[in-house]
Amino acid sequence: MTRPPFTALHALLSFALVFLAQVVAGFGVVFAAVIVKMASGENVSESGAMRQLTESLGIPLLLASAWISAAVLIVVLRAWAWPLVPDRTDEGLGLVAPARNQILALALIGVACAGTYLALISLAHLKPTGPLGPIARVALESRAGRTAWIVVALCYAPVIEELLFRGLMWRGLRASWGVIPAGAIVTLLFFALHLGETMHFWPAMIAIATLSVATLLARVRTGSVVASMVLHAAYNGTIAVAALLAG
Repeated sequence: MTRPPFTALHALLSFALVFLAQVVAGFGVVFAAVIVKMASGENVSESGAMRQLTESLGIPLLLASAWISAAVLIVVLRAWAWPLVPDRTDEGLGLVAPARNQILALALIGVACAGTYLALISLAHLKPTGPLGPIARVALESRAGRTAWIVVALCYAPVIEELLFRGLMWRGLRASWGVIPAGAIVTLLFFALHLGETMHFWPAMIAIATLSVATLLARVRTGSVVASMVLHAAYNGTIAVAALLAG
């Protein structure tokens, strides 16, 4: 039996399911921690106790969010878009390797985007105007937190986020609504998903917006979602190296 085409509805549902899965995973981790605390005789109903507990769960929350997102994306791919995976044409998911010279150019673009952002905040001594986002707090709280953040930034985000945004969503929205609406929606949703981390620091907002546009252009120009993964990985890798050097 022939499967129905992958459309804008499937694309938006894919995004909603991944986002919902992250929320459910977060509640699951917190609920499990509460049960453990209560079983050990601790009172989690005291003022501020729940907030302290949640803040102490940064690493499990980060890893659980990454794992559940990957699992849900695989389910979505298998259920709705499996014929797109082996399709190497422009109608497929874009899982085709770009040329070697393109890979190098894309990596350099990713490094340049991140490097410009880092140079700006370093030379201008810019600081956030509000509290750090939850992922930033995890990265700064301990060596284990920084390690977890680097693993997610290098192994999860470039693959899973690009498969979702510049893969599934771009393919489905473009098929239903055309190139310009698809590009605008994919870019805006990617930017919005990172607002929790960037909203109190305008250079970070500009950097994420730049990354969103650059990865989309890489996908469009090369016809490959792998191209956007390379650019994304180079961007995140540059940020990770800077964080390690900063100690």
